[in-house]
Amino acid sequence: MDEYSGQHYVECDNCETEPAQFYCLTCQGHLCDECKETHVTRRLTQGHEVILLSEYIKNPSACHDVKGKVPCACDIKRDLREERERINNVLIPSLEKIRDEEYERKESLSRKVSDMIEEFENHCENLIDRLTRIKEKTANRLERKQEEISDAIDNTIDKIDAKIGKLERRSSKIDDALDWASEDLTEDVCKRLDESKLFPKLPIVDIKEFSPGSLEKKSLQAVVGELPVINLQ
Repeated sequence: MDEYSGQHYVECDNCETEPAQFYCLTCQGHLCDECKETHVTRRLTQGHEVILLSEYIKNPSACHDVKGKVPCACDIKRDLREERERINNVLIPSLEKIRDEEYERKESLSRKVSDMIEEFENHCENLIDRLTRIKEKTANRLERKQEEISDAIDNTIDKIDAKIGKLERRSSKIDDALDWASEDLTEDVCKRLDESKLFPKLPIVDIKEFSPGSLEKKSLQAVVGELPVINLQ
């Protein structure tokens, strides 16, 4: 008795009336003889791989590749399994490693830039402190010298005022002597004025004007140093 006859035959998945005698590996469907002919000639299914149903039943897991037709489902699944293995075991781990390294590089860059900024700011603060001390020290020294020289000038002015007073008194005495008779003139009146002792020695003030240094980039860079720079290449 035919293994496909009676109540045990496999029905065609297309017409659902005739017993199936073929199996389409592409569609994974059962076909009777008439539906098989239509199946392999239709434009949409003419490239499908169709084999005898008995051959398929004997070994469903075997590779039933037929030259010139669509790739075997076994080969496709094998390739997909290999691709999945490569994705899960090679590609994803490789990309995860690169990603983790980039995270670390980003954190390292952040720490490095923070350190550079702190170092540069400290250097600038030190420069500002030194300039502030120079400014204050210079201003204090100039103010002290100004007071010292001002005192010396005031002392000279006092001496000059004293000389002027003495001259004014001498001039008044001469006025009186001119009205006297010659025999009344005394020795001190007739004594001539010694002008060599009249004019005081004036204090000499040596002022050295401030000469600002250059504020050009090269001059500043010599003091500030090489500026920190980061670039993306």
